[in-house]
Amino acid sequence: MTDSKPISLLIIISFFSPQLNGVEIYVDNVIGNDSYDGLAKLVLPDNQGPFKTINAAIKKAGPGDTIQLIQTGALYRQTANFYGHKGGARGKPITLNGNGVTLSGADRCSAKGWSEWKDGIYMRRDKVSRVFLLVDGKMVFQQRAFNVIRPGEFCYMPDFFSRLYFYPPEGKKAEEFKIKVGQPGGAAVNLDPSVWHPSHSKIRAVRRYPGLKTPEWLELNGERVRLVTAKERLSPGEWCLEDKVMYFRPSAGKTLNDLNVEAIIRINGVQLTGNTSHIVVRNINAQHVYNDGFNIHGKVTGAEFYNCNARQCGDEGFSSHDDCETILDGAVYEECDNGIANVNVSGWSKTTNVFIRNSRSVGFLIANSVKQRHTLTNAILVDNPSQFSGGYTVADNVLIVRSKDGPRTQALNCKAEVSIGRLLAVGNSSLMRADGKSNVVIRNSLFGPAQRVFHIRGDNPAEIVRFEHCIFSRDLHIEWGARPPWRKAAVADWLLSAQSKSVTGCAVKTFTANQSLTGYEGGCSEELIEKYNRLIR
Repeated sequence: MTDSKPISLLIIISFFSPQLNGVEIYVDNVIGNDSYDGLAKLVLPDNQGPFKTINAAIKKAGPGDTIQLIQTGALYRQTANFYGHKGGARGKPITLNGNGVTLSGADRCSAKGWSEWKDGIYMRRDKVSRVFLLVDGKMVFQQRAFNVIRPGEFCYMPDFFSRLYFYPPEGKKAEEFKIKVGQPGGAAVNLDPSVWHPSHSKIRAVRRYPGLKTPEWLELNGERVRLVTAKERLSPGEWCLEDKVMYFRPSAGKTLNDLNVEAIIRINGVQLTGNTSHIVVRNINAQHVYNDGFNIHGKVTGAEFYNCNARQCGDEGFSSHDDCETILDGAVYEECDNGIANVNVSGWSKTTNVFIRNSRSVGFLIANSVKQRHTLTNAILVDNPSQFSGGYTVADNVLIVRSKDGPRTQALNCKAEVSIGRLLAVGNSSLMRADGKSNVVIRNSLFGPAQRVFHIRGDNPAEIVRFEHCIFSRDLHIEWGARPPWRKAAVADWLLSAQSKSVTGCAVKTFTANQSLTGYEGGCSEELIEKYNRLIR
């Protein structure tokens, strides 16, 4: 039995087929041992048997070899680390076949390892979580001091860019105060009022000041004040990390013996970097890492991922960076910060057959800075605050849905060049935003009922967005302009007045919101709608 909820799979590919001109290398996290040769599934005489760790198999693997992870029913609490590995060769990739196993970034924190700090708050040093803590299977994100300070208070965050934070008293601004900070070595710094900036705090009034070392003392208008720490403000169920010590206050009415607590200690599930090339990854689930389920950096080429799923990651489910070239075919990403975020400087990505739901930020994100082409095909995006965001992307057959009880969602945030065909967008809080530098073409698509608008940041929408053979719900409207106040029009009226080069063969219809998505003729394929209805049950 596995000790964690399995990730739903879009496709099942699980086979032990021999690799031409290569060998099978086996990993078994129960009976394996890294002192074995890795060339047998079972333990045999003469040191034959599976490795215990994936990384021992990766070190042994060469062009044409296949690493087989044996499904033991237990989580693989490991990272598959290709960092520093040259990879395979053209026509002879190194294949990592997970056979459906789950890689976990979490380790258990038994009640035995904790000691009481004070007032019902417990501490431990041996296992330190990053970004979030897993409590009874739920992600609990780290409490930070800048979210719990009160008016007139300060905190210093050495693990958050070494910044000083100040919550000015109500009705006041940070720059109105004389603030002096004592620095190591005896120096005293008078803070420049113009350097205070808005912060990442959930409290909008909190301001940050960069460039300081850990304060030894602090004066506000000539009076000494103390720095607030997160650990002294923990509410039931919250935790924090300070000076490499983890602090946790159990939920009300609970003891540490009542809770299943796990620390997030591994950065990624599968990671590639450098000049690695010709790597194929199949049939692997990743969960509970503090960065990405699948992380690709450097100049990785010929990297292919099939049926690679992730859930509950501190950052992305899948993320390709720098100069990488990746193919991703078949994936489910749920409860990550961004489902997919490719932030290439050069290179490209090809993404198909993905289901992304309940991201904390963006479902599918392309944030490249140059005209590199990315493609997205056969994608379902559900209940992501920003469902699709980016530019230099060609997308086809996409379903974007906000469910009945889902969060506020924006269907499309288009930047630079975007081309989308066969899109069905239903129920989203707003349908599209495009800025004045965008060049957006949307074809053969259907925009169903939504709560808000198309927002086009330019005086002439026809120069920014072009619609071809699209259907719009009659209740929609469009707003545009380079700056407020925005001009507004019902979509039906705007279609009649739009320039011919902006709108071709479009129409409006009356729709009734339908959570099963039956009754819509147009937009994405029927097969994609059937897959959506099957996956959300």
